Amino acid sequence: MPKNYYIPDREPELLLWLQNFNTKIATQGPVLGLTAAQVTNLQNLCSDLSDSITKAEESKRDAQEVTNAKNTLKASTLSDMRLSIKNMKSTVAYTEAIGEDLGIVGSEQPFDPATFKTTLKARTFPGYVNIEFLKGKSDGVNIYTRLKGAANWAFLARDTASPYNDTRPLTTPNTPETREYMAIGVLDDEQIGQQSDVVEVTFGG
Repeated sequence: MPKNYYIPDREPELLLWLQNFNTKIATQGPVLGLTAAQVTNLQNLCSDLSDSITKAEESKRDAQEVTNAKNTLKASTLSDMRLSIKNMKSTVAYTEAIGEDLGIVGSEQPFDPATFKTTLKARTFPGYVNIEFLKGKSDGVNIYTRLKGAANWAFLARDTASPYNDTRPLTTPNTPETREYMAIGVLDDEQIGQQSDVVEVTFGG
């Protein structure tokens, strides 16, 4: 009894399948009665889809690299800026008027590590979940995750600059899942304050 035809769904396997089909159809196609034009058309289809999948993966990696570079530069730049501002405010020539003009006068609300509570916003993109968080005056946040319905939280990452991208694959290939996220502030390598409200997204891979 003939078997059903097979084309893999997951893109890593699909890429290998397309490469094999593209190569072998040149030999097997004429045996099966395909014309040269039909063989060429199938090969073009394989090449076009392979190129598209590869470019999409490269774009995703490039986007992650750009985000990581931005976060690194942001953390370094703002650290240097804070030190410079601190030094400027310690000079005898500094006045509140100068500070207001430079936009370096902040609110007088004290930072209380015991009550600090970050906020999260999660959005899905092809291949990853983007998680924005409020850092405040903490050093960063510990991010936790679980599948909706699970009892326990799993530590995902510590991040010191928003946003964080969760690039983990689907738990079950080709099966969308609802992920929940929660975060807790970190100061001097210790968790502080209250856990954030839980946010959830449906991730399709």
